[in-house]
Amino acid sequence: MSTENEFGKEIGLIHQAAVTGRSVGADRKFWSVVAHDKSLMKKFVDIVEEYIKPSITDRQLLGNWLDNLMGRECPYLENQSYYAKSSRSSYDQFMTRYHKELAPLFKKAENNYSAEILCEEIEILFVLAYIYSSVYCAIKPPHSDWSHHPWYGLFTTFYDLINGDSQVIPGYRVSLEDFLANKSVIAIKDITVRYAPDSQIDPVKELNPTQANEIFVVCFQALKDQRQKIETLMISMSWTDFQL
Repeated sequence: MSTENEFGKEIGLIHQAAVTGRSVGADRKFWSVVAHDKSLMKKFVDIVEEYIKPSITDRQLLGNWLDNLMGRECPYLENQSYYAKSSRSSYDQFMTRYHKELAPLFKKAENNYSAEILCEEIEILFVLAYIYSSVYCAIKPPHSDWSHHPWYGLFTTFYDLINGDSQVIPGYRVSLEDFLANKSVIAIKDITVRYAPDSQIDPVKELNPTQANEIFVVCFQALKDQRQKIETLMISMSWTDFQL
């Protein structure tokens, strides 16, 4: 990837701009005018800067997604969580689906720093909701057949996550380092290590009801704290009403 100082030397991107421009009528005359007029170029820069900012529509979309996720007693039903029936494939399906639901915002994150930070926190919330759902289903009586007891949704999945298993990524935008540095993730990690220092432990046999409830409370609080963090970011961000 080129740096900002190197921009202009990479022919591919400039060529693509010319091709895209030509498709909408930006011919040689257009580029000749823009190339020699700083004030006109500045207007285009200002338009692009507004265009890549998260919009009020993006904020509404995210708010609806948060309300929908947190409004359910169990964000992901037991037959949808990590170790129910289809294992990792289910996790991948849900991660892909929520990315599609918030696609405009994640697209902005490719070029806007504020959107990037926000999307990293959203990805962490998704993982916490997924893990919490497995704990919830372990506490509550399951309503369908299981390939594995739902406690493994915490102990096995979470160990895979914190150990950087390439098949269970924490998110497409958030790095493993930032994921592990998140306070809500640390809270779950601490209690996981306390009760299951070995990822191969059988939590069905080893956990008593008091310990199980303690884990449940920690996971639920972690989920709430992460949502609050996202809402605080949303308040502090600048959301544009720009439209082309």
